[in-house]
Amino acid sequence: MECALIYMSELKAQVISALEVAIAVSPQNHELRAHLAELLIAANRPDDALQHALAVLQDVPDHIGALTVAMQACLQHSPNFSELECIGSVRSWQYK
Repeated sequence: MECALIYMSELKAQVISALEVAIAVSPQNHELRAHLAELLIAANRPDDALQHALAVLQDVPDHIGALTVAMQACLQHSPNFSELECIGSVRSWQYK
């Protein structure tokens, strides 16, 4: 079982790396970038996930996937924040 978990972790890291390369080549691919942000949040990398989510939100302010990741990143960073406080934070980060 432990070997399977290690393999899955390595596989996820490889997928994330491949998507990061793809985003470097095609930075305006919002769907791909949002998917990468979702994988990063699942990999407990909220800072990286937020960076990609905000990049999507700059061009597509109502992108549900990117908004969801940004909220999750906020809640991971600030567990004492309410969802409403995170919405305000996401909106303020979005327009910086």
